[in-house]
Amino acid sequence: MKESKYGVDEKGLFAVEKIYKGEELIYEYDPLVEEWPFYPDNDKRGKYTKAELFKLIENNPKLSKLIYYQAYNVDDDLFNLPFKYAVMDSDNVDDCEKRFPHTLFINHSCDPNIGFIEVTKCYALRDIDIGEEIAHNYGCLLTENSLQVGIKCQCGSKEKCQQILRMDFYKDPIWRQENERYCFPYVKKKIQELLYNNETIAKTATIEQQMSMPDASMFWLDVLHGYQLDRSLPLPFDRYRLVDEDRTGRGISFSIDFGEDLSHYFLHYASSMNIKLEHLVFAIYYAFMFKLTNGETDLCVAVN
Repeated sequence: MKESKYGVDEKGLFAVEKIYKGEELIYEYDPLVEEWPFYPDNDKRGKYTKAELFKLIENNPKLSKLIYYQAYNVDDDLFNLPFKYAVMDSDNVDDCEKRFPHTLFINHSCDPNIGFIEVTKCYALRDIDIGEEIAHNYGCLLTENSLQVGIKCQCGSKEKCQQILRMDFYKDPIWRQENERYCFPYVKKKIQELLYNNETIAKTATIEQQMSMPDASMFWLDVLHGYQLDRSLPLPFDRYRLVDEDRTGRGISFSIDFGEDLSHYFLHYASSMNIKLEHLVFAIYYAFMFKLTNGETDLCVAVN
């Protein structure tokens, strides 16, 4: 832990050795020096409403920055807070900071390099160089009901920074695709509420039609390059899934009507070339998806 450009007392965690994408970060601490200050999320102890948090701050102003940075949502108006804060006096606040685990000093970034799975397991989202600050997205555990809404973000990400934190990251479909696996239970619940809301489904579909999709385009280009019809194709983005990732269990079905003449041609071609029909259909579908991500809407995939 050393000085940072932001965070509690402008402190942060920095990599002391090279960390590679997908590597699990293991945090070790001496329980005689540090202590884990939170009760479990499903434990009623240590939980406060926003009004109760403000009352704690009013009674002890020195706690304000610790509460703002360390209280996190377990429900819309319920927060998990280090259990000693409620009985702490001003004289031992500084000592409390020194005794708490360094993981509490991991700062926010709108473009994080680590993510938590099952709250306690932490993985590198990309290669992290020596001296680079370790940061995760607070949107994985906070929502627009949190105390950090309105804070000026200083993460420095040119493409993803919110500038002024709204903590509504979970409402962005692209963000969900990249970060849902790293979200804490409360934020995952908020995502589920969104996904089963008809208005949100329609809005998400409209957004996805209008936005540029360079990542999807590169995926299709990579998959289709040098493709041979006698082998199967990977499913979109499966390469990025972690082995112990929680699956949502959701699925979707689709159908493609090629018409009678084209269907007969496909059957004849697959039979004469000894190709499985499903491989041929998926190849055409994937090629069409690649064209859609590049703004094309026709199914002409080759010209002789």
